[in-house]
Amino acid sequence: MTEAQLEERIAALEAELARLVEARAAGRSAVACEVVDGGGTTRAMLATGHDGTVSLNLLDGSGKLRAALGLATSGPTLSLFDPQGIRRLDLHVGGDDVPRLLLFDDAGGKRLDAAVDAAGTASLGLLDPGGAAKAVMLATGAGRGVVGASRE
Repeated sequence: MTEAQLEERIAALEAELARLVEARAAGRSAVACEVVDGGGTTRAMLATGHDGTVSLNLLDGSGKLRAALGLATSGPTLSLFDPQGIRRLDLHVGGDDVPRLLLFDDAGGKRLDAAVDAAGTASLGLLDPGGAAKAVMLATGAGRGVVGASRE
């Protein structure tokens, strides 16, 4: 790298740092780090939010978001996206320590909701395209099972 290129790179990094400091001061999210491949395409971003959240976003070769790992005050979340950028899966542990798995259809509608609550009850809900529960299965921590289905 020539001295001129090095000076140009330092100036660009200083400008980026100033932008991040300004974004943080204004309470906006700030990208703290980007990982760029050999072709110049951003493949990962580490960001923080004004509320203390942090996220790691992974992008495919065309720059589309494919996976996001986030940590908020409500707990961690892993989201996976299809090639069109539609969220297809969420795995979350909420502030109440309840793990939850959500599956979405190709339009982004929630279709499956699985969780285990603090009492040890496992639940599985099958949802229609509008998000209404059509079938539910429960297994309590005490070993009792319940199955229900909508007639509609």
